[in-house]
Amino acid sequence: MAVGRPSVYSEEVANKICVRLADGESLRSICRDESMPAISSVLLWIVDGKHEEFSEQYTKAREAQAHNHVDEMLDMRHGLLDGTIDPAAARVVADIIKWSSERMSRKSFSAKPSADEHDDTPPTPVNITVTVQDASKPNDGD
Repeated sequence: MAVGRPSVYSEEVANKICVRLADGESLRSICRDESMPAISSVLLWIVDGKHEEFSEQYTKAREAQAHNHVDEMLDMRHGLLDGTIDPAAARVVADIIKWSSERMSRKSFSAKPSADEHDDTPPTPVNITVTVQDASKPNDGD
């Protein structure tokens, strides 16, 4: 019997994927592993509507991954302070981590509220009354 990449959804494989994501590994890297499904299979599991539990677990794993990346960035500061990390390189890495963390966990790391966090209440109309006075006539109130 030929052994190949799994392509049929299994809870065991899904759990392994989420644990590795939360640990900071990219989905591309995980799916390069011959014991893991192709990235196209995993992405389909996320969006096909047949694996809601995995989709939720994947979202939580990505949020955990964002926290993991921020911790990595905080650890990088030690290298900056002791001079073992080039500040320009650290800035690039920090920008990448911030960008990806904002997308993985908008609630925790985004500077802007996400679309689902906006208040859907319509704005309250404001009535403004402007009185225009003829400048050629004297003002009785002065």
